[in-house]
Amino acid sequence: LSGTGSAREYVQRLGRLLRKVEGKRAKLVEIVSRETMEVRTSRRRHKIAAEA
Repeated sequence: LSGTGSAREYVQRLGRLLRKVEGKRAKLVEIVSRETMEVRTSRRRHKIAAEA
């Protein structure tokens, strides 16, 4: 587990995963604890990523 709550870092990480490499698959897994500030941060990151 790594990274910060930065939406910019999330978008960069997602962009790296979306670069296709023949014969390889990528998956971004985000682990978020319920009823924590992480939930709000995760939603914000997803919204920004969708707009990027």
